[in-house]
Amino acid sequence: MVVAGSSPSREERAARLFREGWAPRVLVSRQFVPDRVQRLLDMGVRRLDFQGESVAALEKYGVPRDAIVPLDQPVEITETELRAVAAAARDRGWRRLILVTSSLHARRVQLIWRRESGGTIEGRLAVVPDECPAGDAWWRRRRCSEAVLHEYLGLLALYLHISSLMR
Repeated sequence: MVVAGSSPSREERAARLFREGWAPRVLVSRQFVPDRVQRLLDMGVRRLDFQGESVAALEKYGVPRDAIVPLDQPVEITETELRAVAAAARDRGWRRLILVTSSLHARRVQLIWRRESGGTIEGRLAVVPDECPAGDAWWRRRRCSEAVLHEYLGLLALYLHISSLMR
C-alpha cells in the first residue's frame, strides 16, 4: 500500500517490494484533488490527478497495471485514507499489508493503522527517507519545518480525537 504523498519515492519503494516478491499487489488510494489542481486537470494543463500519477510512477518502476489496485473513494487525510485501506483489505480477505510511507510520517501511520485495522490486519511499515534528514538543520528549510509541524499537529489531533476536524 502506497500511503499518499511524497511521490515518486514511495512508489519506487512499493515497486521494489513488488519485484522482490514481498507484495503481489500494490494498493493506491485516491487522494482528494483540491480545486486548484482540478482546474488544471480540466484545462488539460495537468494530465493526471494524484492517484493517476502514483499509478503511472508504479508502472514506470515495473509494476504491471493488473497488479495495481486503485481505490475509488477520495480521501483527504491519513486517517480516512487508512480507514478506506483497511476496509478494502477486509473486503479482499487480506491479512497483512505493507504500508509504504516516509520516516517522518511513520509514527502517525502506525498509530492510525492500529486503530483502523482493529488489530485484525497486520500492517508492516516500509519507510522511505524524508527530504528533510534529521541532522540536516531541517528547521532552516521552510518545507521541512512545515512537514514537522504538520506531523506533530496530526499526532496531537489523533490523541485528542479531533483529527476529523483537520483538513
